[in-house]
Amino acid sequence: MKLSDNFNALWNNVKQMGAEPDEFEPIDGELAKGREAKPGEIETHNGVLSFRGRQVVLYIPDHGIRVLQALDDGCAGKKFHIAQCRTLDEMKQKKRFERYFVKNNLSELFHIHGHNEDNHAVEGHTSLKVCKNCLKYLNYKGSATINHMGLNRVVADFDMGEFFSTYSSVFRHMPQEMKTINTKGYTYDWDNISAKARENAGHTCSECSVNLDENRRLLHTHHINGVKHDNSHQNLQVLCADCHRKQPLHDHMFVKHEDMQTINRLRREQGLIKENAPDWKTALDRADPAFRGVLDLAQKKGGYGPPEIGYKLIDQTGRVVEELEVAWPESKFGIAINNPKAVDGWYLIGLKEALDFFSKPPQR
Repeated sequence: MKLSDNFNALWNNVKQMGAEPDEFEPIDGELAKGREAKPGEIETHNGVLSFRGRQVVLYIPDHGIRVLQALDDGCAGKKFHIAQCRTLDEMKQKKRFERYFVKNNLSELFHIHGHNEDNHAVEGHTSLKVCKNCLKYLNYKGSATINHMGLNRVVADFDMGEFFSTYSSVFRHMPQEMKTINTKGYTYDWDNISAKARENAGHTCSECSVNLDENRRLLHTHHINGVKHDNSHQNLQVLCADCHRKQPLHDHMFVKHEDMQTINRLRREQGLIKENAPDWKTALDRADPAFRGVLDLAQKKGGYGPPEIGYKLIDQTGRVVEELEVAWPESKFGIAINNPKAVDGWYLIGLKEALDFFSKPPQR
């Protein structure tokens, strides 16, 4: 019997995440399982931890005599890290960094080991908690400005997939697991159903109203109830990639930096983001999620009005010399996801520098 499986829908969903089927390398498989990290291999990319261009978390597998307690209650275990916080700085100074492992799968379960009172080896998986200093450094979900109880809630509710999705535009590679998650559960005719829904919507996002007729791969069809085989009309919603990843339980979404720039450029061109007079709600809603912590700090610090989103610096010849994620044109101050080029008269910094700037503004 001849099989005629159609994998178009599967690969289309892979591409919607910003990855091609052959993008994954052996190191991706190693990071999915966890591997030892040498001091010189871990970098900081835009404030978050990076390993060979991939976002990672850092943890200590060896729990020594405390392993049984940690296996029974992950809260008692050693915290995992997501940013270059002061705790990691202290560990480097004490030359204890070689104890760490890295991983980038989407589970909060970590394989740890140690020994009991009889010095017998013990190992297993437990749900470790995220480092509070890391959360504060990134101001993730307002961690730098909320009270102790609020910070504890952020820790308790921390979702690895949501965190990786928030910073997906910062990295070229996505966790290998994201590919698998996004290709499960769709019906065989999903490709046609999705195309029809987007066509009926005029290739326009129902959330932010951006028209993507000329950039259709950035327009998705969302299952409102999360059940991918429920293709009833009332369960389908047409959304741009940015609005799609901001939906509840959509921690598998991966949006490339250049795709986020395209969406915000079209929003500006179509008058969906007000120029010269934006409001904070629009700025926070439409900015790349990786900038949420920075903008939250800017808003609460005072002295900064809402910035313009997706701002282009254009020279006298009309050439775009820099595209900024957020900018305050009246102050000639802007932030880009990567270190921006120097432009006369402008103060331009990257995302990591912006976190430091709004936490404790440097002398200018």
